Amino acid sequence: MLRNPAVLAAADPRYALDLIAARPAATFVALGSVFLAVTGGEALYADMGHFGRRPIRVDWFAIVLPALLLNYAGQAALVLADPAALDQSFFRMVPGWALDPQRSGRDRLLHDPSRTRRRAGDAGGAIAGSGRQPRLRGQ
Repeated sequence: MLRNPAVLAAADPRYALDLIAARPAATFVALGSVFLAVTGGEALYADMGHFGRRPIRVDWFAIVLPALLLNYAGQAALVLADPAALDQSFFRMVPGWALDPQRSGRDRLLHDPSRTRRRAGDAGGAIAGSGRQPRLRGQ
């Protein structure tokens, strides 16, 4: 975003007003989709029931909205700088060192059956309360 600060202009409400005037039906559909995607509408209302209106409103404007604006503006700046990044702009913004631990940990858990066997052996190898040994793939 530092290289292309013009992407922050997308937060200007005049663009939204122009879209509403030019294509009101399309704007209604787009805003409905944006609302559901951005807020997680059903989760928002569930949280309001648990925490109340004020904490949700404060969290939204203090944390969620700024984070989303920075994320979307960063993705826009990345795609403007490198159009090939359009396919996975979110993951391409993350440095490689931050992605590797997640991927390697997940891959070890999913693709290393010996690790699973060792863990079952460390836990005594029995399924809790059943008195029988677990059957692992390949045994």
